Amino acid sequence: MKQSAMSIFQKHLQGLDVQDECRFLTKNLRDINETIGALQTLDITIKKCIQALENNNDDQAIDLILDCSFMGDVLFDRHIEVSLMQENREFKIQNPFFTEEIYDKIGYFKHKREEISHILDWVMEMMEAQSQPQNHFSPSREDYAILSNFK
Repeated sequence: MKQSAMSIFQKHLQGLDVQDECRFLTKNLRDINETIGALQTLDITIKKCIQALENNNDDQAIDLILDCSFMGDVLFDRHIEVSLMQENREFKIQNPFFTEEIYDKIGYFKHKREEISHILDWVMEMMEAQSQPQNHFSPSREDYAILSNFK
């Protein structure tokens, strides 16, 4: 008897609701892509801010920060948490022009670019590790989530 792909998939999920699991996986993949996009947008904006500050143009840097958004969400003064396979990485960025304790704006921005780079490298490593043939990739609600919150 020939089985459809869906019935085989259902058998392997051992009675779980296939449509719910597919929606959950799709949402998590979309969240990962959105988080990567937000971090890349921040990185590009920070790079431009560093260039503006090096050219002694604080007003241009402030405008870049105020205009920095991704999919309608302002990205500065935000807390982003990435959770993959029960490991977490957090990223927080403040607008240094409205925070008195940040004196070295260029140093602050360079440090934040390094943090973004490390998080993006970590996401890629986690995704590559799960795509290896010896690993069985089966994300669960506890293992795979992206959280973005304003603070």
